[in-house]
Parts: sequence; C-alpha cells; structure tokens
Amino acid sequence: MQTLVASTLVQATKAIITFTAELLGATGKLIKAERLDDGGWAGYVEVYEESTFMRSLGRASAVRDRNVYEVVLDRDLEVISYSKLQDAKL
Repeated sequence: MQTLVASTLVQATKAIITFTAELLGATGKLIKAERLDDGGWAGYVEVYEESTFMRSLGRASAVRDRNVYEVVLDRDLEVISYSKLQDAKL
C-alpha cells in the first residue's frame, strides 16, 4: 500500500508541475503536496513571475514576484481547480 501511495504522489507531483508550467509558461517548484479525504491531491507550487508592479509602470526589470498557486487534482489526477494564493504561508 505504501508503494502505491508513493507512486501516486510522484504522479500527482508531475501532473501539478506540468499543469502550472503549461498554464503560466514558467517552471515552478512544488513546495507542498497533500492527499485529500476524497482520494485527490492538493499541491502548492511556488513560481517567480515578472513583477506586476514593474509591468504596470511599463518598465523592464529583473524584479520578480513570488507567487504560490494551489492546484487540486481528483483521484484520477485530473485538475479540478487552481488558484493563486494571497500571502501564502505554508
């Protein structure tokens, strides 16, 4: 049973990272993953993106915003929701 859960965790991690990379066009780092009561998964991905403030000023900058996204998968590892978290403290 432990091997099955570990294998599913690896698959869930890959699904979450792939989804955020395709959605945002940026590579993220999985910082937390947890099994949900319904058999699905929730993952939290840290992504450094272009600063929205600097972009609003129309200025190119190396400044990056740290954003955390929550991605929820069902038990078949299909994405059922995602959201950008505000002031994430994981």
